[in-house]
Amino acid sequence: MCPDRRGAGVAAKLLILRCVHHPSALLAALVAASGCMALEPSELSPPVEPGPYVPDRVVVPGGPHRVATRFALDLGALVPGPGRLTRTLRAYANTPGATMLAVADAANVAALATLRADLPDALEQRLGAWIDESLTALSRLSVLSIQVAVDEALDDFELESELAFAGDTVTHRLIAIDFTPGGLDHRFVLEASADNVLEATAAVTTAGHGLTIGEHELTVGLGGFAWDAVSANLGELGGIRGTLGAATQCPIVALMVAARCEGGTCVGHLDELTALCERTLDQIAVLGRAEAAELRFAPLGLTGTAGMDDGNQDGVGEGFFGGAWAAELDAGAGAIMMTAPFD
Repeated sequence: MCPDRRGAGVAAKLLILRCVHHPSALLAALVAASGCMALEPSELSPPVEPGPYVPDRVVVPGGPHRVATRFALDLGALVPGPGRLTRTLRAYANTPGATMLAVADAANVAALATLRADLPDALEQRLGAWIDESLTALSRLSVLSIQVAVDEALDDFELESELAFAGDTVTHRLIAIDFTPGGLDHRFVLEASADNVLEATAAVTTAGHGLTIGEHELTVGLGGFAWDAVSANLGELGGIRGTLGAATQCPIVALMVAARCEGGTCVGHLDELTALCERTLDQIAVLGRAEAAELRFAPLGLTGTAGMDDGNQDGVGEGFFGGAWAAELDAGAGAIMMTAPFD
C-alpha cells in the first residue's frame, strides 16, 4: 500500500538520492517509487529531436585496385562439337592406330617412311588395326581423361587485373590467369602478344557508394593456359607428354605389332615401330597445345558495376563489394553473354 503522497514523494526522492552509489538499491528504489508516484512533466527526460538528414557521402574510386574476376565457362556454347579444345587427343583415344599414322604422316616421321618402304602392302595396311589392338581400354581412357581435364580447366578460373582510375575514366589491365579456383594450383602471368590485348580504357560514373564502368574490350588467350595448367598438374608424370607415354607404353606397342604376321611374313622393325610411336606422341602433344590455344576471347567485352568500401569515411574507396561484369564472350562460334563477379 502506498504511503500518503504528500510526504511519500519527498521520502522516495531522498531514498533514490541516498542510493546513487549503490546501483542495485537504486534500481529497487526506482521500481518502488514508480509504483507510488506520478512524476510531474518537468521531471521527465526531454524528447530527443531527430538530427538533420545527411545524404550518402559521395565516394571516389581511389586506387589503383587489384581485382579478381571469377569465370565459369559453358565450354560447349563457346566451342561446339566433341573434343572441345583438344580434337587430336580425343581422336587418339578413340582411334589410336589411324590417328598415330595420320599424325606421323603429316609430320614426316622418318620411321613411318621406312616401314612403308620395307613392308608388303598387306602388312602396312594392317598397322593401324594392330596398334589399336595393342592399346588397352585403360590406356585409351587415360588419354581421354587428359582431354577432359583440359576442357574442364575452364569450368572455374579467375582473371586478375588492375583498375587505375583517373577522373572520369579507368584503365583496365589484365595481369594473370589463375586456375586455383578449379582445383589446379597454377597461375600464369599474362603478356601482351598478337593473341592478347591486355589493356583498355573505359568511362566511369559514380553515385554515392556506387560505381559504373563503361563498355570496353580486351582479348585474352585462355585455352593454351588451360593446357599448361593440366600439364603442370601432371608434373610428376612428365606433364601431358609424359602421361601420354605412360598410357601408351610405346615399347610394348612396338613389340606387339612387330610380332604380327600375315601370309608367312612378320612385321618386325621393332626399333622403327618404337620410334614411330614416340615421335608421334611428341607431335600429338604439340598439336594438342596448339588446338587448345585456339580458344581465346576476341573480344572480351566488359561493362561493370560495384559498390565502393569507405570504412574510414574519407570519401575515397578502399575496395569494392558486389562487383560484377556483364561479359560478352566470343571464341569464334558467336557471342554469348554471362555475368562474372569481381572483388
